[in-house]
Amino acid sequence: MSGAHHTLIQLLILKLINAGAHGNELSQYVKEGFDAKMLCNNVVNSNCSLTTWHHYMVSFPNTIQEVSEGKVSVNSKRAGRLSVDAGCSLHVHDVTAEDAGRYTCIDSKQQNQFHMATDLSVLTIFVSTAVTDLKPDRPVTLRCSLYTTEGHGNCMSSQNDKVSLSWVDETGTKLQGSGCQLTGPCCDSTLTVTLQKEDNNRKWTCQLTKDGKVNISIDFTSTFSDSVSRNQIPVNPGNVVQANNSDGQRADMTYADVNLPTSRRMVERDQQTEYATIRTGP
Repeated sequence: MSGAHHTLIQLLILKLINAGAHGNELSQYVKEGFDAKMLCNNVVNSNCSLTTWHHYMVSFPNTIQEVSEGKVSVNSKRAGRLSVDAGCSLHVHDVTAEDAGRYTCIDSKQQNQFHMATDLSVLTIFVSTAVTDLKPDRPVTLRCSLYTTEGHGNCMSSQNDKVSLSWVDETGTKLQGSGCQLTGPCCDSTLTVTLQKEDNNRKWTCQLTKDGKVNISIDFTSTFSDSVSRNQIPVNPGNVVQANNSDGQRADMTYADVNLPTSRRMVERDQQTEYATIRTGP
């Protein structure tokens, strides 16, 4: 393909992407690590051999062809996480922030229109403190960000969605007051708190609201590294009995019943594990 022809196709694709032809546009919000599905409606060829998918972000000058003739492009950096189903819809697995952007489905026989375009926005959460350093009386900073076609923390959407982020507690009440510090724009929100003893195993939630309704949420659980439940196993006192070993010698045998915490139990319900320590006499 000549350079001039390639440039012409790129310009045509950009025109289709930005024009919003026929109004076949959707917006989709997904949490990092989850899967996303972009629809491609009214496909002419049932085997998707005429279908191409393109990815576009404002921060990149050119579109990226993710699917050609119904097959994932081997040169795509996300090729291992992409798939095309029987309806020619594009699936992005284990979504990352870099996957945000506009995905456009185009029929190669109908270059003057596209079947569907989807603006994929990705919600992420970042913790400033290592999990092993989470302890009472220490500050922790959580950053909740939305990645969109327009870029990091930009709420703008071609669909004119009214989107905002907020931090809520386990009851769904917005966090505020002297114990919480909130900074950043509406789609890049940072929460700083000083952990208390009661914050062990507490869930901190960032929720995305679209047009006044909660769309998705992402959370982080603060589990203290010195939690007793992770490092100690209760053991009941043992019983000492005497017995003969295989050589006819007398031996003291100590039995102990070990009751594992329910969160760590590896046996069936109501079962116990017996451990024995044998001291052989002269």
